[in-house]
Amino acid sequence: MDFRLVLQPRALSIKPVGLPYRFDSLKGALSIEGEHLIISGLTARHGDAEFALAGTGELGARPSYNLQLSAKDVLIGPALRDAMPESIQTIIDGLKLHGPCNFRFAKLVYRAPEPAATVASGDTTPGSAGPSVADASAGSALDFSLALSLRDGGLDVGVPLDDVNGTIKLDAQLRDGALAGIRGGIDIDSLSMAGRTLHNFTADLVRSEDGNGLKLSKMEAELAGGQMAGEVDIVFPNDGPSRYSLELVLRDADVRELARETDPSIQGDLTASLSLEGAWGDPESRRGRGDVLVTGKEMYRIPLLLGLLQVTNLALPIAEPFHRGSARYSLDGERVNFDQIELRSDSMLMTGTGHLDFGTKQVRMTFVTDNPSGIRVPILNDLLKGARNELLKINVKGTITQPKVETSVMGTFTTTVDEVLRGDNGK
Repeated sequence: MDFRLVLQPRALSIKPVGLPYRFDSLKGALSIEGEHLIISGLTARHGDAEFALAGTGELGARPSYNLQLSAKDVLIGPALRDAMPESIQTIIDGLKLHGPCNFRFAKLVYRAPEPAATVASGDTTPGSAGPSVADASAGSALDFSLALSLRDGGLDVGVPLDDVNGTIKLDAQLRDGALAGIRGGIDIDSLSMAGRTLHNFTADLVRSEDGNGLKLSKMEAELAGGQMAGEVDIVFPNDGPSRYSLELVLRDADVRELARETDPSIQGDLTASLSLEGAWGDPESRRGRGDVLVTGKEMYRIPLLLGLLQVTNLALPIAEPFHRGSARYSLDGERVNFDQIELRSDSMLMTGTGHLDFGTKQVRMTFVTDNPSGIRVPILNDLLKGARNELLKINVKGTITQPKVETSVMGTFTTTVDEVLRGDNGK
């Protein structure tokens, strides 16, 4: 039977079965001739978001569609995420995408599953197991090309990235409801990482070799005048939380900008590397190693990139600025263990070990210097002049924000100086 049906909604609200996401103010035209579908100028709204859809489809026992879909001012949140197929949810969850965005599917080709079997092996015997229904996703196929533009949005690549302004492009293939292939790229004009602004962040995005995750390779960005590079592997297993592992290197970053110093006389460059892995939502699972090298002048504090999650200034009571500082550390949950810290000035060498615990906000560190006259402890200055050629031991303990310093020379005397690390002058 030949027929032609034209639907022209004017202010229709719908919630499609295949995409349980409410659309309001639906307008446009749908034309059906036999088993052929034409969608022309279809628009709809969801809150402040605007959607536009066009394309064609073939109806019948196994429908297929070739569509173009675009949207503006869409919020990537629970409502949109829960309406997506499971494999798309995996991508959203894997990158921790959130925030407002615009997107455009230049290609969106869908083929429905094979018609479900109605009877298993023709067995209709009373008391039998009954019909065997095929997997709802068996035989389905979805191919798409997506350009997603974030505006002050966010994603997570092992390190949280906020205030993201840029584009993610994906070409993906889903078969039987599972991700069969994905390739794309990230091109971000600006974003915030640990309160620091990165520019020109780019990366290639591909499916991991084992098929259970995503890989961001050839990552590059500009941070504090330096160049950052690395790669990230994101794994989302069938059971358990998603995991990440990353390798990052930062070269020749400006110390004053990175550490947010306001003194224009402070000059220096920082180079650092980091290896980190863990499970999302579980800080205790975080494990990694890193190192930092700082060279310059007028530096009284050494900026430490602790997992690139934050930058902490380690301040020590030194009388003259150092021109070279280095640190090698490991990460165990929220605790940072320093294997070695070394600070050099023209007349002093200071070395130390210890740890910072960001869970308990406690610090425990020990330093030794071969030139006590280079130490800035007001009460002890006269005594230290007489111990110029002796070793001085410095114990740092207390909270990260209010540490205390205990000093001793040759074991003959010990004293405690409060708030030295915060720059008090003893007055």
